[in-house]
Amino acid sequence: MSDIIDANIEVHEALLAAGEYQKSPHRRPENIAKVARKINEQTYGDKVIKHLDIGCGDGFIFECYRNAKLQFGVDASSGMLREAQKKFPDIEFLLASAYGLPFSDCEFDLVTCYSFLDHLENRTQCYKEVLRVLRPGGKFFFGLSPNSRFISSGCGTV
Repeated sequence: MSDIIDANIEVHEALLAAGEYQKSPHRRPENIAKVARKINEQTYGDKVIKHLDIGCGDGFIFECYRNAKLQFGVDASSGMLREAQKKFPDIEFLLASAYGLPFSDCEFDLVTCYSFLDHLENRTQCYKEVLRVLRPGGKFFFGLSPNSRFISSGCGTV
């Protein structure tokens, strides 16, 4: 791993251990509902068979979207993956880098990344991996991290 990824893992696992990660503004019920609505609009609801969440953390996106028949999450943090597995025992979670996903070409109908892309040194490599694992016609849903206006507004939406 790189210094940047290692630092991200350290910070996120410390927040998780302190119970602060779970208090993030994006966890507000209205934001979960909005993300769920956006994913369902973009993916035509229940037509997704196979879904991958990159940078899944403790499984936030799976709180928003559970319509796929098979779901997978990858993250570079083993601590986050342990939390995700506790909440979602039916989902397969793998310790992996967004730069080299352990999946075959054209494997997924939907790939998601939420509040994750800003943690990367090389978004281009991540995008290449997304395009590689998406089947033709597949969908890529990404949401950016809440910014300071998001946090101070109290609105709790994406």
